Amino acid sequence: MPNRRGVLFLNPSSGAKLPVTDVSALESAARDGGLDVIRIAKGVDVAAVIREQMRLGLNLFVAAGGDGTINAVIQPLINSEATLGVVPVGTFNHFARDLGLPLHWRDALDVVFSGDTRHTRLSQRSASIHTSRWQSRATI
Repeated sequence: MPNRRGVLFLNPSSGAKLPVTDVSALESAARDGGLDVIRIAKGVDVAAVIREQMRLGLNLFVAAGGDGTINAVIQPLINSEATLGVVPVGTFNHFARDLGLPLHWRDALDVVFSGDTRHTRLSQRSASIHTSRWQSRATI
């Protein structure tokens, strides 16, 4: 098993409703790439998990879901040196589309593993965020 690289937060209820075989394949590919997989469900405190993992030295956090999932994962990363990966499996995937990210989960996960980065301006905060393909550092 590869070294632990980060955590993938999977929202199996996301709009696209991936077939069970794709969900299993996504989870396996993420684990094979060194990511722990946490399914987002009632009672999972994404922000608390991220803060604890950052305390332990991890800095790659991947949101596999739609725009709501990305929002849940991105919030605790603001003002940190952490990296956000995006695997768009939601209904609209506005965030991924706006940034020109791959829309197929396999392609997006490959980009996460490649480590390619790009700077992106975000809201009115200072953040260091990896958007599946690019490193984003915004300062406003």
